[in-house]
Amino acid sequence: MIHVPEPHCTYEFALTGEYGQHLRDVHSKLTAPEEFILEALKDLTAGAIVSKRRIIAGEANEVYDIRTSDERDLIVRISRDREKDFEQERWAIDQCTKTDVPVPTILAIKHFSEGTNPIDIASKINLQGTYCRSQQPRFHATG
Repeated sequence: MIHVPEPHCTYEFALTGEYGQHLRDVHSKLTAPEEFILEALKDLTAGAIVSKRRIIAGEANEVYDIRTSDERDLIVRISRDREKDFEQERWAIDQCTKTDVPVPTILAIKHFSEGTNPIDIASKINLQGTYCRSQQPRFHATG
């Protein structure tokens, strides 16, 4: 799994106005080393990365939608805050699974360091569907 296509596509959810600029500023400082992402995925797929799309929709994590040549669709989330680790998220997802709520499967959580800075990577199976923020709210006047 060596090939990573260039350029990386960025998918931004309605990044307009001041908040959109704020998110762009936050994410401009979030770029994990490519070798960490490849290392996090190496035990999960035998395929090469054929597409890698950055998702900018929140403030806390660097997120990628990745497709591999063996047709795995993965979401890779990268955190730099060990206080809010992915193990807590795994627990919450496991609780949802027990009640038949559709949630992604966390395949692996890997821990890295860049100097003294922690970098944790959670790899998940991508659930197909529409991201909620991409839908326009539908309000109807009553009266």
